[in-house]
Amino acid sequence: MSVAFDPVQIRWVQQDIYDDFQFDQAPLSWTGGAVSGKYARYVFRRWRPEDAPTLARLLSLRSIWRFMPEPYPGPVDPNAALELIALSNESRHHFVRAIEWNGRVIGQVRLAYGDRPDRAEVSYWFDDSVWGQGHGGKAVSRFVSEVIEINPGINDLIARVHIENPASARVLEKAGFTEDIGVSGTKWRIFRRSMHQAQALGA
Repeated sequence: MSVAFDPVQIRWVQQDIYDDFQFDQAPLSWTGGAVSGKYARYVFRRWRPEDAPTLARLLSLRSIWRFMPEPYPGPVDPNAALELIALSNESRHHFVRAIEWNGRVIGQVRLAYGDRPDRAEVSYWFDDSVWGQGHGGKAVSRFVSEVIEINPGINDLIARVHIENPASARVLEKAGFTEDIGVSGTKWRIFRRSMHQAQALGA
């Protein structure tokens, strides 16, 4: 059995597995142009085959795995990263984009469709060399704004944050999320953003 780590599902998967995930709506149609002004120049785009060395380097950073559900898998080589890029771009149950800032890939953001057609989960990670520079709040806020604008079928966005990662919680708060205290646990905090609430606030 051939397996590979899917950085979007954040788990190891069979490469030849049949994806029977069904939707009541089509995945997003993303244009992902450059963003200027208060968001600097962020571009959300598909991972490309030529990004394999970059993705391999990023996924090999032990630091970015600290707050993920799965343990650090060890170094990832470019060939494995190339297979992961293909997996990420082919699956229908998620929508993943590399985050490019001024021409440099600094992380990833994804939208995963859940058990209901009106709900999706947002997640992200960043190169540790850009931590503490404000990229998280700006890039994730922009991504969420685009999701809200172009996908009216989703009414609720959710996100999970490790209890020991307050910086990520601040990123989500800047993007209009609030913690759902009722479902947050001892390891993971659950944040939500209502589409209707965002529209009422003029986001």
